[in-house]
Amino acid sequence: MKSILYVSVADPTLVSDDIYTLVGNSQQRNSADGLSGIMLYNGSNFLQLIEGDAGPLDACFARIQRDPRHSGVVVMRNDPVAVREFPEWAMRYSLVDQPIEKTLAAVRDAGAPRAETLDRIAAFVGLNRRGR
Repeated sequence: MKSILYVSVADPTLVSDDIYTLVGNSQQRNSADGLSGIMLYNGSNFLQLIEGDAGPLDACFARIQRDPRHSGVVVMRNDPVAVREFPEWAMRYSLVDQPIEKTLAAVRDAGAPRAETLDRIAAFVGLNRRGR
């Protein structure tokens, strides 16, 4: 089993309905493929952690990289793991519109994220807050 954590730039033409369609489709496909994870969207960027068996995960990530709804995919982690961080979620989704502390609390409540994952999420949330 392994885990991939990445960030990307959302297509600026996406609207809320597009995001919810994306999440719904991802939940269905991930459930069928035995994948789990979490996706955050800050209005400009996505951060996603997906985890599961290597074969289905690699196929899923190949589709993600070809998806025109985002660009600039940067992989922050692609590692073997013994335990899933978000085993109960085929794809947990959150719009990042709260303070960092509340976002991190919601992520902790969704699973058992590693400290490194929480650090990456905090940085992701903080990026959208700078300059405000």
